[in-house]
Amino acid sequence: LSDKEVLFVERVIKIMEGDSEVNRNYKQIVNSLIGLSDSDDKAVNIINEQLEEMKNGVEKLIYSSADLYIKDRVNLYQKEEGETYCITLQELVNERYLQQDIEDENGTKMDLKKKVMMRVGRNGAITYALVNENQCTEVNHHRP
Repeated sequence: LSDKEVLFVERVIKIMEGDSEVNRNYKQIVNSLIGLSDSDDKAVNIINEQLEEMKNGVEKLIYSSADLYIKDRVNLYQKEEGETYCITLQELVNERYLQQDIEDENGTKMDLKKKVMMRVGRNGAITYALVNENQCTEVNHHRP
């Protein structure tokens, strides 16, 4: 098997083993692709595209939650150029902006120690990144 085929098989096995909402959705996709066995590359590409879409969806959910969190605390998080905010997923869960058992695109529970790093650029534009706990240093001139 090629590396691409091995990756495909590993993802399908992982999907079929789990019982989360993510895995149930992908089981439906996998089952619908079984008829494409004569065009395996097409099936692999569709699975990979769907997994990438799911990853992007999870990230958008996390970033939107973090954005709402800082908007609700505008006195502590003012959008001034050059500032960096670091908010753990655990903090977002504790404050009910996220569910306790948020899952990545593979249906694996995410480490709640991870942080959403938000950097404020020109005109208050924010760029987001999901990073490990030691990869974000907050620069916030308004927090006591």
